[in-house]
Amino acid sequence: MSMASVAEQWSEHFLSTSFDRLPDDVVEQAKRALLDYLGVAVGGASLPMARIATSYFVELGGKPEASLLLDERRLPAIHAALVNGVYGHALDMDDGHRMAAGHPGVATLPAALAAAEVHQSSGRDLLRAVVCGYEAFVRIGATINPAHLKRGFHTTATVAPFAAATAVGLLAGLDRDRLTRALGLAGVQGAGLMEVFHDGAMAKPFQTARGAAAGLLAADLAARGALGPRTILEGEQGFLAAMCGDRAPDALTAGLVD
Repeated sequence: MSMASVAEQWSEHFLSTSFDRLPDDVVEQAKRALLDYLGVAVGGASLPMARIATSYFVELGGKPEASLLLDERRLPAIHAALVNGVYGHALDMDDGHRMAAGHPGVATLPAALAAAEVHQSSGRDLLRAVVCGYEAFVRIGATINPAHLKRGFHTTATVAPFAAATAVGLLAGLDRDRLTRALGLAGVQGAGLMEVFHDGAMAKPFQTARGAAAGLLAADLAARGALGPRTILEGEQGFLAAMCGDRAPDALTAGLVD
C-alpha cells in the first residue's frame, strides 16, 4: 500500500480535529481573527476595486446563497466569497503571518462565511473550519517561503485556495477522500504575482479574493465527485516543486495530531 500523501494526511488530521479538541486560546484567537476581518472589510468596502466587484457580481445575479457584507443583497456563494474577499483585503490591513509571508484571514474567512450560510453551520463549526483553514495556510506559506516570494509569487493569492478549500470542505461535511481531492483541485488554481506591488495595485485584493473563491469552488466540485491530484503538494510536478523548487514536505506534516 502506498504511503499517504500530504493532502490525505491533512484530511485525516482536519477531520479528526473537533471543536472540543481546540485549545481555548486558539478558539479566542479565531474569534479575534473573524472580528478583525469584519472590521477591515467594512473599511475596504468603499474602495474602488470593491465597488467594481460589487456592481459586476450584483449585475450577474444568480442563486441568492450568501450575503454581501454591509448589504442585504445575496449572491451565489462563490461570488459572495470573492466580493467579500475584495472587501477584506482592499485596505491591506488584514491579519498577517510573518513566517507564512501572507494573510491567512482573507484567504480563509470570506469562503468560510459563505459556506457557513449555505450549510447553515453553527458558530462552533465555523470557528473549527477557520482554525483548520489557517493551519493549512500557515503550513504551506512557511514551507515555500522565502523562495516563493523571490520567484515573484504572491503568497496570499497562491495559497488561499488550500485554506479556503479546507474550511469549506469541513463545513460541507466532506469525507477524507473528497477533502483530499478538494485540496488537489485547490492547488491547481493557485495563482498570484507580486507585480501588483509595482503596477496595478488595485489587482492585489482581486487576486487574493479570487483565491478564496477558488477554494470554495474546489470543495464544491469535490463534493460532486470531481478529482484533484492527491499528491498536489509534494508531487514531482506539484505545488512545492513549481512554486519554490523544494519538494521536501516534512514541514507540512510535522506535529500533526491524529
